[in-house]
Amino acid sequence: MICPHCGSHISDDVLRCPACHGDLGMTTRLPRLEQSWCANCGALVPLGADRCSACGTLVPAKFHPQSNISTTTKEILKKAEEERKAREEKSLEEGETHAMPRIESAVPANPEAYGPLNKHDNFPRARVALVAALASLLVVGGTVLYITHPWNAEAFATKAKVPADMSMAGFPGKKNELSQDKASGSDAEKKVLSADELTYQKLMAVYEQYNSYEEELEKSESLLKEKGTMGSADERKAGHDSQEELAIRLDNTLKSVDEIDITTGTYAQDVSNFKTLGSWLRNWSDDLRTCWKKSAELDNAKDRGDEIFAAINEHTDSSGKNTFRSHFDSNYSAWKPTKPAQ
Repeated sequence: MICPHCGSHISDDVLRCPACHGDLGMTTRLPRLEQSWCANCGALVPLGADRCSACGTLVPAKFHPQSNISTTTKEILKKAEEERKAREEKSLEEGETHAMPRIESAVPANPEAYGPLNKHDNFPRARVALVAALASLLVVGGTVLYITHPWNAEAFATKAKVPADMSMAGFPGKKNELSQDKASGSDAEKKVLSADELTYQKLMAVYEQYNSYEEELEKSESLLKEKGTMGSADERKAGHDSQEELAIRLDNTLKSVDEIDITTGTYAQDVSNFKTLGSWLRNWSDDLRTCWKKSAELDNAKDRGDEIFAAINEHTDSSGKNTFRSHFDSNYSAWKPTKPAQ
């Protein structure tokens, strides 16, 4: 039989073409059944027998109908067949062929005899799995041996390779005096100060600064009265800048007073008095700043004295002294901090 899909010559009894794997279930030629069975008992009757061997029932003879084709028609068909064969032989002699070319399939007709995967469950075969396991064992084991160095236990040891010199172990060397006896001079005199002593030291530092600020403010006021109206523009500007710088330092000192620790309560009143002294100095400083600023802004300060000195004249007592300075001088000595008891 010829495969209708690829034209290959195949056996008549196959259901699938081994070349192209085409389905031949609808084109397979079925064999003609020649056997017969008993109509009474259903037993198989041997070929040529006229009775059933099982029950003895007569088996009717098979009737093969004769063809109703006439002899003339048979001769015409025979002649046509001979002409067809003659044409085929002639076409073969001329090199022509009407046979369908055979098309080979890329898919093999039968599985290979050996493959790395089993054709039933697609699991690796035992030999493949064994080779992979051995290769993994060699790689992992070799890496572990390379890292651990079992043949050289001291390869990564952290202990000293050279023994320490113990010949002078325990010998302190030559000592002229013990360490306890070395605490002399300034080291021996150092001691821990109490909270009140620390507060007293800070208050005394501010007390001395207040005295220095009073002297600077007095000089600034004298210079203002001298150069405020008669000085040049540069002199008046220099006096203004100097007074601004003094005011900044005074404000920083007043802020430091707020940071003094008075937790013990011993110097709480002293800190309050220091804030009052600082406020008087700052008010005096603000009056001088206002006067210096007015003098520096004027291009021609001559004959503008009332306008320039208005701020300090507003706070001047009958003796011609600034009222804030008078309050400061009258209380400065009385409010000096007292040293804490030992």
